[in-house]
Amino acid sequence: MRILHFHPDGNKTIAEYVALLCRVMGEYAEVAAANDIKSLTRQIKQKRPDIIHLHGCWTMQNAIAAMIAKRKLIRTVITPHGQLEPWIIRQHYIRKKLPRILLYQKTIVNRAYSVIVMGKMEEFHLKQLKWNPRIETAYNSIITDTITEEDMCRTIYGIYDKVMNTDILKLMNRETINATSALIKAGLTGNHLWLNDHEYGLFRTPNNIEWDKLTAYVHQEGISDVVTKGIDVLELPQPDTAPTEKPFYHPKNLISPEPLSASISIKKDKGNSKDNKETACGNIFSYTDTLYFTEMMRNVRKLTSRRRLTLSHIVETADTLRTRAIDEGKAGEILRGKRLYKFTGRIMQLLADMTGLEEGFMPVPPINDRQTNRIKTIINKHLEI
Repeated sequence: MRILHFHPDGNKTIAEYVALLCRVMGEYAEVAAANDIKSLTRQIKQKRPDIIHLHGCWTMQNAIAAMIAKRKLIRTVITPHGQLEPWIIRQHYIRKKLPRILLYQKTIVNRAYSVIVMGKMEEFHLKQLKWNPRIETAYNSIITDTITEEDMCRTIYGIYDKVMNTDILKLMNRETINATSALIKAGLTGNHLWLNDHEYGLFRTPNNIEWDKLTAYVHQEGISDVVTKGIDVLELPQPDTAPTEKPFYHPKNLISPEPLSASISIKKDKGNSKDNKETACGNIFSYTDTLYFTEMMRNVRKLTSRRRLTLSHIVETADTLRTRAIDEGKAGEILRGKRLYKFTGRIMQLLADMTGLEEGFMPVPPINDRQTNRIKTIINKHLEI
């Protein structure tokens, strides 16, 4: 992990704290520091940091540093060093603090992935401000003997790690995203022969796949079991990382997704001959399965309208289409009656993109348009903070 500390020149206490972090944490991470914008931009170009750690408040330099980080897509954390305590904010409030709050200070804190404070009282006051709910406490070993330098740095490094495990899809390269879809497909089908040459070829150069990010992502999405099965099907070595041990920041008001099947009362009953229909080609379709699928699409639309559709719902839908005997003609008729036909076509496109579902399993032709991309954005952003 690469960390770049930024602390505007002029505060000896902050400079001493940053020097300590660089010295101790430098044993297990790439750490650098800058105290002016020119040095910051040079360090960003040379070091390509994963995180910029801002120190202190109320300076335009910090505001510029935060803007540069945003433009460069670099994550930020901030340590206020007590400068957001209420008695500090009250000093010259109308003339100095309020304009700076409105101009940049609140935005800097709000956009930070984490706010690192040095004590319980500072934590309490930050919570009262309600500028950022992601507040972590790391006691300062310079001013208290209740924690060692090493323990303080390990605590802060753990916060960095938590930051890097948040919104993890944004950090995954294209090969890792494609490998995730291929593993989902292998896990759902249970047979490597279903993968095409491109999908199978992803694992011929496994070094391009960021396995730590992949395993953390599928755990957060609740599809680890499918992906683990896919890894077994492809006879790949199981990753060393343990995603359940990787904490991350949850978005506000996150609700754990329920399976689509939880609110569907129709049960699969292929043993009932009256329920089945055989075509001239010898295919057997089930009206129960067909009705089950259309109800599933109704639930998918509800979740989409509430912006709660997740990748686990997409995987569940793909599994349904692969394992149930759905009558394409009847499904289309019911979906049109429920005004779900076009919506289902858009979901079919997402099933192809995210799980590798082939058109032969799709009761409705896929549709790729702006609405499809909007639904995909809902899926990809439901874990964003």
